[in-house]
Amino acid sequence: MNIQEAIEFIRTTSSQTRIYVGCDSTVRSCRGVQKVTYATVVVVHIDGSRGCRVFGQIETVREYGPLKQRLFNEALRAGDMAFQILPHVGGRELEVHLDINRDANCASHIAVKEAAAYIMGLLGFQPKFKPDAPVATGCADRFASVAPV
Repeated sequence: MNIQEAIEFIRTTSSQTRIYVGCDSTVRSCRGVQKVTYATVVVVHIDGSRGCRVFGQIETVREYGPLKQRLFNEALRAGDMAFQILPHVGGRELEVHLDINRDANCASHIAVKEAAAYIMGLLGFQPKFKPDAPVATGCADRFASVAPV
């Protein structure tokens, strides 16, 4: 993704436009080596009702660490992307969506506190978590699942 292209597009939109940033990952095996593909997306929801434009970035790395580390890496990537576009958002709404579940019965719950604290510390607002995070759970998930290994 060309971050500058996303920023320039955001600047051309109205103050009613909503911007969502999310990240998801998928673990796959390639020639016997476990790899993680991270997909970070910026969704610009034009006027909050007139369709959207999606900008995506894919990064594949060797898998390392437990699930909690991978989930926190998703929060790092989403937070970094949001931090880069934040100065250009103006009065538009900005949300960070994370593919982490607040429900203690779900495996991804182990990263909720750390991810929320990171986003809050970096950006000054709370991220959205499952099930209220469709950009991470849907859009970024789709990018990650179709990316080449």
